[in-house]
Amino acid sequence: QQNIFSEAMKIAINDETVLNAMVAQCLRDWLNNPAISVASEKAIGNLLMDIAVISATDIYCLEFKWRSTLLQSSEVTRETVSRVTDFVKDLSELKHLLA
Repeated sequence: QQNIFSEAMKIAINDETVLNAMVAQCLRDWLNNPAISVASEKAIGNLLMDIAVISATDIYCLEFKWRSTLLQSSEVTRETVSRVTDFVKDLSELKHLLA
């Protein structure tokens, strides 16, 4: 698994969209539900999600830090908190929670 992860990190340095597309396709195959849409690199408003799992009532946003092996733990934490904050502020479905 460590060797496979190392190969994935080599891909991510140049183009993480390939890995996002791979995960999205795996989710499509696993969920196998025409009522649920799975998209990679999905734009909703000002946000660009790595993976979006969209049902009639919910949007699940998956964000990957493919380059996390190159960052310090505190940088990963700061980046993750920043992305979550962006989603909460920008997704209209969640704006009522900030009022």
